Amino acid sequence: MFKGLTSSSLIHHPQLWKGLPSNVIQQLYRARVIKLGKNYKPSKIELDSILSTAKSPLEAQIIYNSYISTEADVCKADADTDYDNYITEGEYMEDPLEPNGFDEYPSTAQDIVRDFRDLMEFNRKAAFELPKLSKYRQIYNNNEVTPFKYKYTKYLGESHPAESKVSVIIDIKKLNDLNNDSLHKLKLISGPRYNPINETIAITSNRFLEPAQNASFISTIINDLINESKKDPQYFNDIPLDTRHIKEKPKPKFPDSWLNEYIPNQKIVD
Repeated sequence: MFKGLTSSSLIHHPQLWKGLPSNVIQQLYRARVIKLGKNYKPSKIELDSILSTAKSPLEAQIIYNSYISTEADVCKADADTDYDNYITEGEYMEDPLEPNGFDEYPSTAQDIVRDFRDLMEFNRKAAFELPKLSKYRQIYNNNEVTPFKYKYTKYLGESHPAESKVSVIIDIKKLNDLNNDSLHKLKLISGPRYNPINETIAITSNRFLEPAQNASFISTIINDLINESKKDPQYFNDIPLDTRHIKEKPKPKFPDSWLNEYIPNQKIVD
């Protein structure tokens, strides 16, 4: 740019900004505001340099108004805005320059017209755009064999805290890179998450707010379990599996014969 001056030193010399490209001047202005922070103060020299980037009087006026406006001015302008008369879906905004001729549809009718237009738009897409996707049609072949099955929860039309929950079912029979010793150790360190009936391991997480975060967290746990099961698995062969968590507890049925033996005293009230 200038001999003996760098972009960092130009921040403190706004009088030298004139003649530079517009995007460079804007970058220098933003960098100056950020670097000075609370010590930043607008100046006429800086304003003249920024105004030199304007290509028309209207653009120069917009830059000038934006430069001299303060945060209080922005808040006041927002408070003075008549949001009640802004155009929204299904509402009518009165024009102060034109009297109301009562020639507009009411709000309910405008909602009906809007819904009809949306329906017609989808009909046009179904008639003219969706048939073009037929050339991308492919035959589905479920040949992918994966031991991991991710399950997500979605509530259509509403937000729900349970949407962040992610569950992963691991079919350990499909873990081909593990031998019998490693599989036995994997079952041991999985604890009650291992189901010996269907040979699966279930892991669930809702620790984070986003489902992708929970899925990534579970993937990290799975990698740690598999890596740990490969470390000296032969030393765990003599440890039996604890399957008490999966055994069904007996639920005795009340004998029907006992009901016939006990008949409570019936009291007849006149």
